[in-house]
Order: sequence, then structure tokens, then C-alpha cells
Amino acid sequence: GARVHLVAVEATPTLAPDIVTEVLDRRIRVTYVPAGRRASRFAGMVRYQYHGAHVEWMRSAIAATREVLKQYSNPILLSRACPWISNFVGYYCRDRAKAWVAHFSDPFPPHEWQNHWYSRFVRPINRCWARRILRHADLVTVTCPNAIRYIEEKTGVAFRHKAEVVTHLALPKLKPGNFRLERKPDEFVVAHIGALMVRRRPDLLLKGALLAMERHPQIRFLQYGHVDEGILRLSQSSPAFGRLEIRHVENLSPRDATDLRNYVDVNVCVDTDFGLPYSPMILLKYPHSVCAGKPLLMLSSEDSEMARLTKKHGGGEFVPFSTAGAVADAICRLFAQRRSQPDLGRLAAYQAEFSPERVVPAFVQRLEQLTK
Repeated sequence: GARVHLVAVEATPTLAPDIVTEVLDRRIRVTYVPAGRRASRFAGMVRYQYHGAHVEWMRSAIAATREVLKQYSNPILLSRACPWISNFVGYYCRDRAKAWVAHFSDPFPPHEWQNHWYSRFVRPINRCWARRILRHADLVTVTCPNAIRYIEEKTGVAFRHKAEVVTHLALPKLKPGNFRLERKPDEFVVAHIGALMVRRRPDLLLKGALLAMERHPQIRFLQYGHVDEGILRLSQSSPAFGRLEIRHVENLSPRDATDLRNYVDVNVCVDTDFGLPYSPMILLKYPHSVCAGKPLLMLSSEDSEMARLTKKHGGGEFVPFSTAGAVADAICRLFAQRRSQPDLGRLAAYQAEFSPERVVPAFVQRLEQLTK
């Protein structure tokens, strides 16, 4: 029942207009702000090293957000940490709203996980901003309980009294896309969608997939997204390397991604290896993958929300970050258990887990408390 007004930056579209129309609810009002003049873009490139993408539109976004807030009585302002700059806008506009909700869709700014030469200078700045946001926000939302633990450990700020878990929702059913997967009748196709940066342990996944492909020639592994060339070179010694299919897709459309998840036999979901005994995040692709109804190969820490749900509802294999052989064994077990039709009961359980009917009411109730 709430009215929603979105403030967004003008940018080169990455999706076809009809897909945007399908995904973006028509009841949402949208105000676009300019990306910034050439000078501000240059300054933004410099400041990007500290604050993340789109920093050049912060001034315009603050001005536009303040104007939007004037149009409503007792408005609630929501901002998010990915891009990090959105929460900065929320911080500077919080006094114009009845309440400010800061969302950490990833548990910490991206630079926290990077290891560039300048990272030791960036991390203290990010921590300072995180503490400022945590202290001033009226409500802090995260996508899984472990994220609260992680942020508290990193910042030293206790905020559980004003924290709410708002997990991702399953992608709504979309129109069919243009994706077509050519496959042989006896092929068993395993696919991962998304970039395999180093902290997602592509060494384990790709080596495990190659071992499984050597054991069973019917197994075919597809990777849609960037993979570091150094990781690929480490895998070239495998006899099955020539059958490893890597498609460097920058931005697979939601329709094509949905079609791909429906066509393959196994969807792969790989967490970020934080070097911790637990995982502080739940990936957006996790509900999209499990709600496709196909078995899931899940790589994550033992203590993670995705591991818990995969074990609770079944329908796949959970593998902690360990060895490539463990990944290969899991793929081979899925190959031995292959089935032509999804388990409808299990699919319904996953869909209920990530449905708006379960997730949204608790969030709305918490928002209503802020306006009293």
C-alpha cells in the first residue's frame, strides 16, 4: 500500500526497454538525475578509489532526493550500500525524512574485500563511513543474519536493536528470452552464471568440473561471465579443458538468465570465500537458481544461510570450500541422480522461502513502527 518513488542516475541502458518495463513495477515513480559534467566525472574517477562507483552523481542525487521528499508527508527514505554512494545520499538527506533505512545488500563496501595497493588507505575510510551510517540510520536492513555478525565484527558497532533481515526475493516469472541452448540428447549440463573473481574460488570450481568431465564425457560445464585468464591457464593441463565452455558475457539479460537456468541440468551458486568460518551474505542468484526447479551445486562456507537452506529443502549438493575433488564428487553424484522433471514439492518450498508473501509483511510492519 505504500507509494514508492525511485531516484536513479541517468546511465547508458544495459537492458532492452521492454525488459525494464517488465521488471520495474509501473506504480513506481522514477526521477532520473544527470551523471555529472565532464569535470565532475573526472573528480569522480579520482574519488572512486575511496567511495565506489557513481560518486560523481552524489551532489545531483542529494538535491533531487530532497526535492522528492518534499512531495510527501512523513516519507521514509531507503538507501543501499551497493553502490556504496546510495547510502551517502541517504546520510545527507536523512533530516528531510521521517525515518532513514540503510540497506546493506552486500554486508560491507566492495573495497573491504579488495587487495589493491591502496586498500590499506581505503579500508579505514570505509569503516568510518560504515560506523556513521550504522549510528545515524533509524533501521538497518541486511539479507541474512550472519551479515549482522560480520558488520558488528568489522565496525565494532552493535546495531541489532535496529536491524532487520530482508532477504532477496525470487525473480518473478518473465517472458521467454532469446536464449537457446544447443545440446546433445545424452548431455548433462552444469552451468554457472556470473563473474568468477578470485575470492569465489574459481580454481576449485573449474578444476572440479574438469575432473567430473574426465570421469563422465556426458557432463558439460558452462561458465557465463568473466574468469581470470590466470585461473584458466592453471586448468589447461586437463584433457577435458577443450570441452570447458567459457562465455565472457558482461550482462546476461534476466530473461536469458532465466531461460538458461531452466534449460540446464544443474545450476551452480558460488559464494565469496572470506577466509572465515561463516559466510556473511546470501547471493541474489541463490533464490533465482533454486526457484528454477533444477538441482543446485552450492559452494560456500559451512556456516552460511545458503548452506542451511540447501540442506533444509534439499535438491542439490552443498560443498564447503575444500578441494576440487569434493566438487567433482558432488557433480558426479548429481549426474548419477539426474531426473527429467523437477520435484514440485521442493520447488514450492523454495518459492515460499523467497516469496513476497513471506518476506515483505515483516518489513512493512517494521517500517510502520518507524512512522509512529
